[in-house]
Amino acid sequence: MNRLQRRKYLFLMSFLFAAFILTTILVINGSFLQLDHYIDQMLPYSTNNGLYYASRFIANLYFPLLIAVAVLLWNFIRKKQKFEVLMLLVSFSGLVVVELLLKPIFHIPCPSTYYANVIAGQELFKIPLLQQAALYETCYPSGHTAFYVVSFGYLIFPAYIFIKRTWLKRIIIILLALVILLVGPSRVYLHVHWLSDVVASYFLGFAILILLIVLRKNYIKS
Repeated sequence: MNRLQRRKYLFLMSFLFAAFILTTILVINGSFLQLDHYIDQMLPYSTNNGLYYASRFIANLYFPLLIAVAVLLWNFIRKKQKFEVLMLLVSFSGLVVVELLLKPIFHIPCPSTYYANVIAGQELFKIPLLQQAALYETCYPSGHTAFYVVSFGYLIFPAYIFIKRTWLKRIIIILLALVILLVGPSRVYLHVHWLSDVVASYFLGFAILILLIVLRKNYIKS
């Protein structure tokens, strides 16, 4: 990566971080409150239609994601590709930053539908301890959205580099991009996040992803 490319990436990353900070300020002072509630009330909630099942499918894609990452990690460890191992682990930073750092700081409640689903056992396995903990869950920003943007986004690199068949490579990259595009709307449709939660997470997730891209390109150049 040359200096001009690095500056473009860093400018875009800074812009996205600034957009996240601005969104956070607007959320804290209540500027998004009316719009969030309007979207939440406008969207129908049904557990018996195609959009619901599609949204649930997207929500549960972290299971195959974890399996894919585990397989890649084992392959990279076996081949002693330490940088690839490190970057795959760092690609989980979107989830870590949101769940362990930001949510406890902002402590913004989820839509009431989420808590109702927790009590009904629709969000988690019907384990009392997990359900009780989930009732204290907060929703800003969206962990699913940030996690998918960074992790699925970064998987595009090994897909592009290591998959030899062009048609398979294109299909996988398109599918990864679709998951990133759809995860935010699916969280809003399921009424488990406010619109502002996913908007902020897209800004934050892509900012982190660009940072990983810069690190990777600089490493490859060196």
